[in-house]
Amino acid sequence: MILITGSQSGTVNCRLQFEPRKPSEKLNIRKLTSSYRRFDSHLKIAAENSFLTYRCNFAKAYPGSIHGLEGVARVFVKNGKTTSERETLVITGMDISGGMPAVIIKMLVAFEPGRKLQSI
Repeated sequence: MILITGSQSGTVNCRLQFEPRKPSEKLNIRKLTSSYRRFDSHLKIAAENSFLTYRCNFAKAYPGSIHGLEGVARVFVKNGKTTSERETLVITGMDISGGMPAVIIKMLVAFEPGRKLQSI
């Protein structure tokens, strides 16, 4: 779990987005192209209301091994607003005073197919 807070008073305007890490440049282009096609079909990233979600199911999952990754970011906006633009959460005028958590991010490793995230 990751917690993002502000240490000083003020407002924040920002954009939050989950994205997969970039593969090594040492891989050949044909292998990368094939991997991207397969990977994209198993990846779901969404932004809605105050939530940003990331789900990735592995194409080759074996019993007892990791089946995928799931993550959720919840944004607590005080005196501001959140809007979504496709896979990006746009935050404007968020008041970070008072020590209240601004963003909580929880990542889980899924060992069971179809398992849903717990609420945060």
